[in-house]
Amino acid sequence: MKKMILLILLISATICNAEVNDSGWGRHRAAITGMLTSSDTWQLESSYHFMLCRYIGVGASIGLWEQIMSDGYPSGTGWHVDENSEKVHNLYFRPSLLFQSPVFLKIRDAGISITAEPGIMMNIPYCSAGIDIVEGFQTVDYTTVSTTGGQWCGADLRVGINVNVYRFNFSIGYLMSNFDILSIPRHLRYNGIGFSEFYPAKPFMQGAYATISASF
Repeated sequence: MKKMILLILLISATICNAEVNDSGWGRHRAAITGMLTSSDTWQLESSYHFMLCRYIGVGASIGLWEQIMSDGYPSGTGWHVDENSEKVHNLYFRPSLLFQSPVFLKIRDAGISITAEPGIMMNIPYCSAGIDIVEGFQTVDYTTVSTTGGQWCGADLRVGINVNVYRFNFSIGYLMSNFDILSIPRHLRYNGIGFSEFYPAKPFMQGAYATISASF
């Protein structure tokens, strides 16, 4: 593993050294990315990368993800989660590396290349849910439950095609992750009932993304 890391750093340093005298690109890249995943979630994030050279950048993003729909929600005799807790959502911070290949196809002013962005998604390590206490069809009381248990971070990878036009980049591609938006909520409990009984088993998350960015 150490040898692999050293090899990556050596290759990166070599590439960056070759690019040091090239001023035809911006050191700073700001982007907005939207995603849809197989875990029935949407994601929206804003990111910044400092480009060490034309092909390698380091940076981070802040984003929000939320379930589009849920197959069911936690409930029991005389209670159920409130409407705002039926769809799980969370904020996340994601440090990442950005790799972009040399242009392999040129169409007028547009250059097409391959892009890859490995990163680590880190949720806020806390989750709470509102509980409606009901009698018949009427809510008579309200309480909350919370937890800090469960997986709060996970690795992910995005790979796609990038189209560069002047200082703008447009990317679409495939994403995969071992993370799961329900990892923390599964540890919630109320009245002796674990919320994990109502949520599906952890999936291997896949999806699609689209990014628009500007270099400066």
